[in-house]
Amino acid sequence: MEAMVTIFIFFSLYLYNSVICYRQDHGFRTENILIGQRMMLVAFVINVFAFVGVVVTSGGITNLLAYRLEKDVSSTDFISFPILTLQISTAFIACIAHIGAPRNFKYISTLIIAIILILLGISQNPRNAARYFVLASWYPVVYIFMRGKISSAIAYAGIFFGLIIVMPLMNLVGREGVSLDEAARLTDFGGGVLRVPFVDVFDMSVYNIAYMESHNWYFGLKSLSIILFLLPRNIWTDKQVWTGYEMGAILEDTKVAGTYNLSSFITVDFYADGGLFGVVIGSSIFLYIAHRYVLQSKVTLNGVDLQGAIITASVPILIRGPFGGNVYLTFAELVLVYLMQKASRIGSK
Repeated sequence: MEAMVTIFIFFSLYLYNSVICYRQDHGFRTENILIGQRMMLVAFVINVFAFVGVVVTSGGITNLLAYRLEKDVSSTDFISFPILTLQISTAFIACIAHIGAPRNFKYISTLIIAIILILLGISQNPRNAARYFVLASWYPVVYIFMRGKISSAIAYAGIFFGLIIVMPLMNLVGREGVSLDEAARLTDFGGGVLRVPFVDVFDMSVYNIAYMESHNWYFGLKSLSIILFLLPRNIWTDKQVWTGYEMGAILEDTKVAGTYNLSSFITVDFYADGGLFGVVIGSSIFLYIAHRYVLQSKVTLNGVDLQGAIITASVPILIRGPFGGNVYLTFAELVLVYLMQKASRIGSK
């Protein structure tokens, strides 16, 4: 019961913040920035160099293309992730520039986009990448080429279908190295209607509440570790492990789960900080910041809400959690897109 209450509190506060923020500013702050040929060429050059960097830091093209289960993780450098983010973000910018390209530049633009999407397909596909990374990489591309004409309802209906049908198949293809036909035979779709496989958010909330009954509160340290997610543990040696990983390790040790990498909604960390009071305070601060500085300011590029597409594609993994362990890609994409927006403003003056 208490696990349901924590989730109810979070989404009730989300609705409240949505209404209050909308009324205070009489809607969203909007601005449209034009992305032209120059920015497309810059994005293309950066994209190609980023792809080469991804290949080198991933241990070579063979290791990059290998099934996730067969990858030599030890040969992958940490710097591979920010370089991959740069490749993904510049692909978005180039696609937006393409849809607004003048007719006399269309052939060159189409060739550039074809190269960029081939490179993106090599680095991010169901065979070699995490399924949520594939979603975060390719949904915005589809959204851009449809010129933003995908409503939130349709987008999330499609994502939900993907979660219960497509992603279980991708999980087997990527992790087990089986063919798509074999993955379809191994997946029990009939027993999983309206159930999202490999996402146990509610179960983890229940386990966490039971665990905290016999342990002390963290009094904000869990939430602080989320806020300072970019700060590495070799600098902040006492940084708290996100509750999802902590509970996952306990459940794995006790043979309840087969891995520590389990789902964990952000309210689990808030609860560990101070029970239901911690959920109220943590959710209020988190949602205020999210609405004020991310969700409310709407900047479009060539009429396309790229920021909204990135957030939409990230929602499944951020809800699945742990939030602090999965927000890196979303944060990095938004920062890089913001910097490119700034560059476009300067270039247009």
